[in-house]
Amino acid sequence: MPASDATASPAPEEMPAVDPVEAPVHIIVATTATDEGKALEHRLAVDDEKNDVSRVHTLAHALEAIAQEAADACVIDHDLPDGNSLDFLQRLEASGHQRPVVVLLGDEGEEAAVAIMKAGAADYVRKQAQEGYLDEVAFKVKEAIHHYRLAQQVAQLAEHREQMRLLRTIHSTVATVKHEINNPLSIISGNAQLLVELARALDLGEDVAQPARDIEEASQRIAASLDKLGDLKQSILAQYSDEDPPASKR
Repeated sequence: MPASDATASPAPEEMPAVDPVEAPVHIIVATTATDEGKALEHRLAVDDEKNDVSRVHTLAHALEAIAQEAADACVIDHDLPDGNSLDFLQRLEASGHQRPVVVLLGDEGEEAAVAIMKAGAADYVRKQAQEGYLDEVAFKVKEAIHHYRLAQQVAQLAEHREQMRLLRTIHSTVATVKHEINNPLSIISGNAQLLVELARALDLGEDVAQPARDIEEASQRIAASLDKLGDLKQSILAQYSDEDPPASKR
């Protein structure tokens, strides 16, 4: 006869704390201005010893670096040989590889600045003759990466929370199904056993005894399947509770 189901409720959800990871940062600088590019590359590198800065000369090379997971952020000139920053932002969005982008503007007007921000740039900096603007670039890149990583962790926490909600739903549904099936299944199995004994006692023959035995065997198979379902539920919950909280990704 199937055993009664006693299932414990899953442990309360424990959400990991939001704490942006200060991981090494790889920054791509896309510019054709050699001296300016070197100065910017140096300024970003000395801003933090964890920064790894690479310089490219086209949008295509910057997109390739991002696609290969080799860049955490980009600093690009508004105008490059194979397009401008608006082209880059559109192609970046189409690629599905979102990264914070800081655009370097020259004498472009406010309309260009508004357009690149609407297109998804993290920020922009106007280039000046003095090198002081490099400090502004370094600050805005650092700020953009921080906000980007924080947003990633918030999204991962939301995903983690949704997974926990689904697991709680699975736990509750399986427990309910087992309970609702086990009770009538116990009655069916018990009555089947009674019919087998009555058929034997009253000598009713196999025409009565065999169908009763078939019912009892089917009940036992259903009970075994319910036990496996319960084991699977517990395995999923145990495996998930042993996992570390979602880690920060690029």
